[in-house]
Amino acid sequence: MQVWETMEQAAVREVSEETWIPVNTLLLGQKIWVMSLRNTERREWMMDKDMTFYLMKYSGDPQKVIVLDGEWYTGMFKRATLQEVLELIYYVDMRELIRSGHKIILQRKKQDSIKNDFIKNIDM
Repeated sequence: MQVWETMEQAAVREVSEETWIPVNTLLLGQKIWVMSLRNTERREWMMDKDMTFYLMKYSGDPQKVIVLDGEWYTGMFKRATLQEVLELIYYVDMRELIRSGHKIILQRKKQDSIKNDFIKNIDM
């Protein structure tokens, strides 16, 4: 019997495989983008692809995340600011994906701050 993984399970597995971060330390967040790539040139080695992007949170120790400066089949790995990331990305839609995710993260931080302030004031 063949067992298929869900889109969410595939997303976590893919991130783990690409970053070497253990699956059990990745927390799946909300879906933020869907992109379709179509083989319009009809080349045999190219295939149609639908990709779904999620925000994820790393729940482990940030000091244990190894960032490599080597070039691998997925590209270069390094810590970067939002602006540095946007400058490295050629495709407009991928830049918009990064901006969208960053905006959601900032909104959540603001909501968490408001919630924490509210709780702190209740406890006083």
